[in-house]
Amino acid sequence: MKDMEARFKACFQPWQMDAWNNPGDNQWSNQNTFQWEMTGCARSTKFYYKAGSRNWFEFPLFRVASLYLSAAEAYNESGQTAKAWNDSIKFTSVPACPPLR
Repeated sequence: MKDMEARFKACFQPWQMDAWNNPGDNQWSNQNTFQWEMTGCARSTKFYYKAGSRNWFEFPLFRVASLYLSAAEAYNESGQTAKAWNDSIKFTSVPACPPLR
């Protein structure tokens, strides 16, 4: 179980183990967690990084410009510069910004 990939460790707390994304926190320890929740062999911990006693879902917010910039950087790194250029135009073509040349 300790050899699981990082995405699994960030999203789940396995049965009889402490949550990887809340280390040392008694609220997310094995002794405290599974006493009240009987939903299977793992508990979802995604978006509860170092949550302490917070029990509400805290989802991430992304700006659309950041999404286009990340896509443009990925296209550029993979050698697809035309697609990178098209994505970069999308987030720089706002009235306050001068056009890219």
